[in-house]
Amino acid sequence: MATPIGGGSLTTLASGQSTPYGIGTYGGMVYWSDVGSGEVQEVSGSGGSSSVIGSGQSNPGALAVDASYVYWLSAGVASGVGTGSVARASRTGGGSVTTLATSQTAPISIAIDATYVYWGTELSVGEVPATLARVPIAGGSIVTLTSNGVDNPSWIAVDAVNLYWCENFSDGVVGAYALSGGTQTTLSTAGYPMGVAVNASSLFWAVDQPAGSIMKLTPK
Repeated sequence: MATPIGGGSLTTLASGQSTPYGIGTYGGMVYWSDVGSGEVQEVSGSGGSSSVIGSGQSNPGALAVDASYVYWLSAGVASGVGTGSVARASRTGGGSVTTLATSQTAPISIAIDATYVYWGTELSVGEVPATLARVPIAGGSIVTLTSNGVDNPSWIAVDAVNLYWCENFSDGVVGAYALSGGTQTTLSTAGYPMGVAVNASSLFWAVDQPAGSIMKLTPK
């Protein structure tokens, strides 16, 4: 669905989807994953026919977009250890899907910068530890950044200094991992955080319980 930010008519951009999940936008186009069909698709934000840019994926979920590519996580076989993956395809379509990482267990959250794709995996399948990891956008070796004290990194965000995550549990962990040096810091332990975003000056997150709130942390 689409609607003008300032208000107006609601428009259906694509219908007949099975289980649409992740969504992103770039350059006037809208991209999404469909868990049920195993596809990643695109459509113009102005409307029109949708196109498949990636098919044959195993439960594709969270995605991110930059000027060149769409990146997404595939959860793999339900309750399957090491069956998830990270992949990309050309944002304009017409190319093949490139798999950047395999053997992942329950990948759940994704973020990108100019050099890397980052993702978090959750502790849920076979008691495999939750992790934060990255791989070069161009492909290469997977690096596990940390699994220390990470439980369920349901949302992540990245800036030039840190990779941030939040865990939707009662302990309310919002954490930061320093991209240079690897120092790990707990920023908050309040409520059930449900989303994290960062800009040039501050970190923001939503708290679901006990009282719905939007939080902001500005470094000193």
